Amino acid sequence: MSKVLKSLAVVLVVAASGAAAAAEADKAAAPAKVSATGGDSGGRGSFGFKRLKRLDADRNGAVSKAEYLSPRIAEFTALDTNHDNAVDPAEIGAELTEPSEFRTKRYMKRVDANHDGKITREEFEQGPRTQFAGRDINSDGKINAEDRPPASTTSTGWFGGGGSKKMGLGAGRGNRPDLTLDTVVAKTQAEFAKLDANADGVLDQAELAKQAAERIEFSKKRTMHWSDQNKDGRLSQDEFEARTLKRFATLDLNDDGQIDASDFPSTDRKGWFSR
Repeated sequence: MSKVLKSLAVVLVVAASGAAAAAEADKAAAPAKVSATGGDSGGRGSFGFKRLKRLDADRNGAVSKAEYLSPRIAEFTALDTNHDNAVDPAEIGAELTEPSEFRTKRYMKRVDANHDGKITREEFEQGPRTQFAGRDINSDGKINAEDRPPASTTSTGWFGGGGSKKMGLGAGRGNRPDLTLDTVVAKTQAEFAKLDANADGVLDQAELAKQAAERIEFSKKRTMHWSDQNKDGRLSQDEFEARTLKRFATLDLNDDGQIDASDFPSTDRKGWFSR
């Protein structure tokens, strides 16, 4: 799969499959070096600085515009399978399909405890129940401030209330009410009902694949919406590079045509840009 589309890869993150499922899916969908929308990681975080150093091909301590664009150009070439100097939705979809099918199969194998090719409601709920029990440190049937380290004012994840707001399970953070197992199970069951299209009480691979296909279609539309500037239904190389170039211009704080130590605070320079 092309690196450029890893950030759009269809990850079968069924919200109610629980935090364990979400963690694996989020890891699989971790942002690539360059995202399909051009929002490449070049910020102040550790990952961003390391990536900038990797882009410095000639090791001169600065990243030129050409060096910054090089991965993006390679991604465009990989996506343009018919070599017509444009990327269309079909090519984007083709790139997403195989990893989507792989993740659907992996999800099924992990959650389908009795390996009968179907996921029951009980199997679907097991992940959230297990994760809740693991987070409920004092085993009082709820997750709140008492289940976090004393020095912690916030915590991450579905059950702690950090960056992820999936399922609204950020309870227990700040002044929010306690999170109970009943709340988790209720949301899990609601998600199961949405996925169980034929209402037969189980999820099969076809139902999971249907959701994955819908996510692929959405990813295609979103990519075209963000990048197809002239709305002709195709992405030229210039359109494909536009957001990356905009990011480069933002990082090139002094407008000298390159990204180097002078474009970052002195506290960030040592270590990342030293040779």
